Order: sequence, then C-alpha cells, then structure tokens
Amino acid sequence: MDNEQHRQYKGEINFDKQQDNMPRFTVATAADSLAVKALIANVIMTADRDGDNFLFVAIIMRKTELAINLINLTTDYSQVNRLRQTALHLETITNNPKVSKRLVVAGTEIEMQDYNGNTALHIACIQEWAGVARSLIQHVSYEETKQNSFKIPYVPIPQNFEIRNYDDIDADINTFDMKTGMTCLHAVAELGQIHLVRYVLPKPNLKINAETYSEYTAMEIAFYRGYADVAALLKVSGADRPRPICII
Repeated sequence: MDNEQHRQYKGEINFDKQQDNMPRFTVATAADSLAVKALIANVIMTADRDGDNFLFVAIIMRKTELAINLINLTTDYSQVNRLRQTALHLETITNNPKVSKRLVVAGTEIEMQDYNGNTALHIACIQEWAGVARSLIQHVSYEETKQNSFKIPYVPIPQNFEIRNYDDIDADINTFDMKTGMTCLHAVAELGQIHLVRYVLPKPNLKINAETYSEYTAMEIAFYRGYADVAALLKVSGADRPRPICII
C-alpha cells in the first residue's frame, strides 16, 4: 500500500521517521525485575508530538518482528495518537494480519473507534482486507494465549470451554460509523465482497436488518447495487426482502 492510502487514515503522520531511531530492546526474561519491565513498557509507550509511540512507529514502518517484540513487552494497547488511532487501527491500515492477530491475542480493545468513528474491523472491511478481518473476528484459543508474558484469568481444564470463555474478546459486529450509520455488514455489502459477508454473518447478535442513517439495510444496499450473490446470501441468512426504493 502506498503512502497516499496511508494518509487517507493517518493524516499528518510523519513517514520520514528513521529506522535508526527505532528502539533496540530484547524480550524480557523471567529473571527481569518488575521495575525494569515497567520501565521498558513506559519507554515503549512514550509518545512523540503526533501521539505515536515506538510500537506505533514499528507498525507504520512494517517492522513486523519488532512490533511483535514490543507487544510482548507491554500490556497497555489502548493508547491513541492525535487521530484517536490505536495500535490495532494502525496495523489494520498497514494490512498486517500477523500483527493484528498478536494484538487481539494480547488482549487489545477491539471496539475502540478512531476520529472517523471506525473500528479496526470497519477499516478492514472497507479496504477489502480479508486476512486482517479474519484475525479480528476469529476466537482466541487458550493455546494462543500462551504467547502472552502476563497471566490471564484462565484455568486449563479437560473440557473445551474456550469459545465461551473468550467469546467476549470479539468486536461488537453492530458498531456503526458515526457519519453514515453503516455497520461492517453494510460496508461489505456495499462493496459486494461476498467472502467478507460470509465472515460477518455468523457473528453472534448480528443485526442483519439494521439500517443506516439513510434507512437502508445491507440487503437493500446489495440488491440495488446489483450484487445478486450477496443479496441471495443475506436472504437465506434471514434478511428481510428489500423494500421498493421509493418508500425508503
């Protein structure tokens, strides 16, 4: 993705930040003191004038392994820059599913919205990045949480209760854009991206007949844009028939 696509979301981000300025940390070991770990985490999250910290810069510069190492060294992923973008927003903009999955497994807040009212899932759907979207909506397993350096409130037992225990880690699929009222389902229906529609439809508590501020459902958007395959899938999934456009 070129710089113009970055600027669509990032605005005045400084892409001239030099690699030489990147932090050179090694992953903390079990022998490190809590005070040292806290100090390292504090340095990682120190922001520049744009509100970008070392983790943000690593993500922007697509330094995947460095970004993952920095994620391993901190537990606070809720910090935002001046455009109210979190590490997850920036990762989504740079289309890096490996980092987005690591952030989700580490426990990042998925429902946070940027200055446009978009969650990371909104952006992934709008940009048609199926890999990132998949990483945001798939359940987190207990095995995956073993990557985390911090303890989680989970006790391994013989029964498989992973889906129930981690169900609430997924983003609210009905979160809507503040400007248009569009949910992720509206966004993928408008683009005719049936593979993304298939990912969104099975989500729990999905409001399949939710309306935008213009009072269009996802079915109506797909139908009147001529996406017959998407409209058919929505219909068999329980969506209401499209209303005549003259009465909407």
